Amino acid sequence: MATRVDRDDITKRGGHLAFTDIVARPETSGAARRRLEREMAFSEPETFEGYLGLLSAAGCTIVEAVDLTQAWARILLDRLAMYRSLKAQTVARFGAEHFEKWDDTYSFFVGLYQSGELGGGRFIARRASLS
Repeated sequence: MATRVDRDDITKRGGHLAFTDIVARPETSGAARRRLEREMAFSEPETFEGYLGLLSAAGCTIVEAVDLTQAWARILLDRLAMYRSLKAQTVARFGAEHFEKWDDTYSFFVGLYQSGELGGGRFIARRASLS
C-alpha cells in the first residue's frame, strides 16, 4: 500500500531494510482488488515498481529486488493441496461451511498468481549514511 513515510520511520542512517510482500501487477483487475480487500483484508496492494519508488523516495539505495512470483505460485499450489488434504479434519473441527468458504477464498488467491494478477517480491534496501 502506497503510504508516505518519514525517513526516520524506516531505519537509521546506514541501516538496512529487508522484506517480502505480495505485489499487484499491471494485470490485477479492479474486481480482484475489491475481492482481496473484502475477503482477505488486502488494502491497496503495492506494485513491485511502486515499492522501488517508495524506497528510493525514502532515501534508500536498492541492494536487491527479486521477483518471487514464479516461486510463490508453485509454493501456493502446493500449500493449497496440503490444506485440501486436511479437509476431513477441518470439517470435523470447524464445519463444512467454514472449509468451503476458506477453500473458495484461498483458491481465488492462488489463482491470481497462476493468472499473473498477483506476484511477490523480495526487497533489500540501505539507507544512505548521510541524508
